[in-house]
Amino acid sequence: MMLQDRVHLMQFKELKPTQKQYVIEVMKQFNHTQADITLGQIKSYHQIMMDLRGVSGLKLGYPNWLIVAENKVLKSVYGFPVPTESEIEDYLSGNVEAVVDLSKFSPLLNNVIKEYGLKP
Repeated sequence: MMLQDRVHLMQFKELKPTQKQYVIEVMKQFNHTQADITLGQIKSYHQIMMDLRGVSGLKLGYPNWLIVAENKVLKSVYGFPVPTESEIEDYLSGNVEAVVDLSKFSPLLNNVIKEYGLKP
C-alpha cells in the first residue's frame, strides 16, 4: 500500500503541542521532510535526541503516538505529519489553534456542544 492510498494519516494541525514540537525538532535536527518515517529512523532520532538532552535541555519523549495502526503505511513505515509552510510559521509565531476531531468523543459531548452552540 502506498502513502497516497491511505485515507487518513496524521495531519500536523491535528497534533497536540508536544507532538508538534517533536515534528518540528525532527525536521530541524535531521532535515526530515518526507511524508513517512521508518521505525528505524524513529529509534535513531530518539536516541540522538536523548544523547543531546544534556546539551540542548530539550526533553522530548518517545513518539509512541506516531506508531499506531491508523498511521501505518507499510510494515515499519508510518506517516510523518509534515507541516505546510504556513503551519510552520503559525507554530513558530505561537499563533496555533488546536483542531479537535469530535468524532473521537462521545455522542453526549457532541450533543452538549450543539445544544449550547459551543465552538468545537
